[in-house]
Amino acid sequence: MEDALADGASVVDVRSPGEFAAGAIPGAVNIPVDELRDRLADVPEGELVVHCAVGLRGHIAARILAAHGRRARNLDGGYRTWTAGTASGAAQTA
Repeated sequence: MEDALADGASVVDVRSPGEFAAGAIPGAVNIPVDELRDRLADVPEGELVVHCAVGLRGHIAARILAAHGRRARNLDGGYRTWTAGTASGAAQTA
């Protein structure tokens, strides 16, 4: 994710607003996967890294975005894995 962010990618968190409020990757934009099709105009321009809690909703979001001509990658393991990695010092925060 660090490389994608360094190259200008934006992070889109597709979890619910409640999940997002409980903790989020710094700089992420929250657009719940259930609202994504209706809120495509709210999705940042350029390359995207999408994520949910563990990966399923992120995968669905990446497919929706790809179907609309956007370049999106799903963050493997989602927020839970990112949190575990940053807590252990294995990764940098966004």
